[in-house]
Amino acid sequence: MIYQGLMQIADPGMDKNVVLANGNGQLSVGLDSMDGSSNVIMTKSAATMVGGANAVGIPDNGFFPANNDHPDVQLLANNNNDGKKNARILVKAGSFNVPLVQRTWKQIQLYAISTEGASTVVVTLNYQDGTSDQTTVTIKDWYNHPAGAGQFYLIDGLDRYSIANNKYDPARTPGMVGWNLNINPNKVTTSFDVQLQNGGWLVYFGAMGQ
Repeated sequence: MIYQGLMQIADPGMDKNVVLANGNGQLSVGLDSMDGSSNVIMTKSAATMVGGANAVGIPDNGFFPANNDHPDVQLLANNNNDGKKNARILVKAGSFNVPLVQRTWKQIQLYAISTEGASTVVVTLNYQDGTSDQTTVTIKDWYNHPAGAGQFYLIDGLDRYSIANNKYDPARTPGMVGWNLNINPNKVTTSFDVQLQNGGWLVYFGAMGQ
């Protein structure tokens, strides 16, 4: 069954730009590395510009149509808004909080990549009554397949680009995964916390909810 009716969850804390774009006719500058080797991913147009027609990047509009795994997904990364922050990164440990519209939610999905090894991630949903629910996943390194238990690929087989030496890497391997949270649909949810217990670099790209 195809998901329907989910909405993008705004995250005011996005503070990294990890997607090479070329919407202004030139390649992005000032990008943030998403691993310890200065690599980023690319939009399709930027990938084609540096690697030819067969190069693989995320859709230029950052949009992934609904299928059996996920709803319509809209990432912040967009080939035409070069320079916009589109991710958060936790290195080996750490946490952050994402505020929600305070209401009942039926479902929330998160989307991320783990680099420099696997990452164990605990997501805590915070309810208005002071209680909480947790979901724990171990996201495999972006070069290891298949996706981990309870996860799916939002996109797989990506290429990379080194911002250290301006070099295209026809990797055809890295994948971005998604997963569902264990949410109580009868309680008002106020926010969720993302904690990297061990890893790995966790590169968080956003969430969708209903």
